[in-house]
Amino acid sequence: MPPFSRHLVLDARTIRPGASGVGHYVAGLLDGLGECLAAGAPWRVTAIVLRGTSGEIPAPIEVLETDADYERHPSGDWWLHGELPRLVERLGGDVLVSPAFLAPAGRRRFARLVGVLDSLAWDDPATVPLPFRTYLKTATRLGAWGADGLFTLSPPAARRLRALGFRNGLHSVLPPAFDPERFRAGGGGGGVLPDGTPKQRPLILYTASFEPRKNHQVLFEALRHPALAACGADLVLLDRRAPELAAAFERRTRGLAVRFVAPEGLAGVAAWTRAADAVAFPSRSEGFGMPALEAMACGVPLVASDIDVMRWLTVRGRCAHLVAPHDAAAWARALARALEDPHSSEWNARVADGMRRAARFSWRRTAGLLLAMAGKAARSR
Repeated sequence: MPPFSRHLVLDARTIRPGASGVGHYVAGLLDGLGECLAAGAPWRVTAIVLRGTSGEIPAPIEVLETDADYERHPSGDWWLHGELPRLVERLGGDVLVSPAFLAPAGRRRFARLVGVLDSLAWDDPATVPLPFRTYLKTATRLGAWGADGLFTLSPPAARRLRALGFRNGLHSVLPPAFDPERFRAGGGGGGVLPDGTPKQRPLILYTASFEPRKNHQVLFEALRHPALAACGADLVLLDRRAPELAAAFERRTRGLAVRFVAPEGLAGVAAWTRAADAVAFPSRSEGFGMPALEAMACGVPLVASDIDVMRWLTVRGRCAHLVAPHDAAAWARALARALEDPHSSEWNARVADGMRRAARFSWRRTAGLLLAMAGKAARSR
């Protein structure tokens, strides 16, 4: 292995049990960085993680644990702007990567790369309560101000951020990827579902959170439409809080074939994706859309919202059937077609194109883009 030329420090405190999409993204980045280092990339990489969460970080990456939780305010903010910069300097870091919007402000001796992964605080205010929305907007602009580079997840997200005034160095798109060992075509379990129960009806899968922007309610409306009701399909919604969600949505889903299931980690998500006859992704606002990519990787028919990021990810609908987000009747008809004739020439072409498209995404490739961006930032200081 060549000698280290630079030291990258990554703020990985979003990795935690029941992690959000950002936490999964950071875990994937670390997997890709581990591959790059094993292949001889001349970097030293240190991940700063919450105490007790370092178990799955690849061996070539050094780990430093902390009790400073980024979700605790104001103590987490004081640590971010005060202690974290001193910590990076003591480690001899050349570049600090802050993937979760928030980064130390002010002049620093090291380069800073900040991930502004979406613009939800601006585009979908119902998702974020007003006090936190105000904080998030302010903190994001503060972290981006003076950063040596900004990155996001997709070209549509980058265009939107530039329109919002995030122009300083937003020159890199670092897209998410998936685990190809888990998210692959075939192996759906035949007539048995991942929870061990018999598969007796077609299965539509929804894998996302239950924020308003995720638009899950349109699927409940679609199930009541005659076109989809005639298919006799089950809608399975994956979330680690399945029992609480089932109780919260009991009135809205009464009379519908809806199941809330708590998957067993990422392996469980992959198993349910492979078992599905169709995946529904109805979000009205996204920076990327991991469940859509995972469905494409598994060769499962995908019905997704006709929004900018899905048009990009699915190559203007070549890899999926795109539907207006709030048109429940259109969702019903599209899902019914996917269930009734999944091997039609139309769906065969979409699934094949989706698998080829998904194969272009890998964590190692994304990590390589990050290291190239970090090297450029370090040289420019």
